[in-house]
Amino acid sequence: MLKAFIFLLFLTFYTTRAEIFCQLCKELVTAAEQEDPNDLKHYLETKTKEVCSKLPLPFDISDECLSFFEKYYPIISELLSLGVSPEAVCQHVGVCKQ
Repeated sequence: MLKAFIFLLFLTFYTTRAEIFCQLCKELVTAAEQEDPNDLKHYLETKTKEVCSKLPLPFDISDECLSFFEKYYPIISELLSLGVSPEAVCQHVGVCKQ
C-alpha cells in the first residue's frame, strides 16, 4: 500500500511539474514573440530566471526549471525567428505534448 501511495505521489508530482513547465514555456515564448529578435536570448535568460525563481510549489523545482530552459534558449530563439508558433516551439523542445 505504501509503495502504491509513493508511486501515485510521484506520478502526481511529475504530471503537475510537466504541466507547469509546458504552460511556463508557452507564456515565455508568447511574450518573447513581442521582443526584438536580436535580443531574444537575453530576454529569455532574464525572464526565465525571474519566473523560475518564483514558482509557488511545495517542491523546489526552480533550479530544474532554470537548467531546463537554459539549454533550449538557442533553439527557442531560432524557431521564433522562423515564425514558429509558441505551442509548436514548446512541443519541439519536448516540454509540451502534442
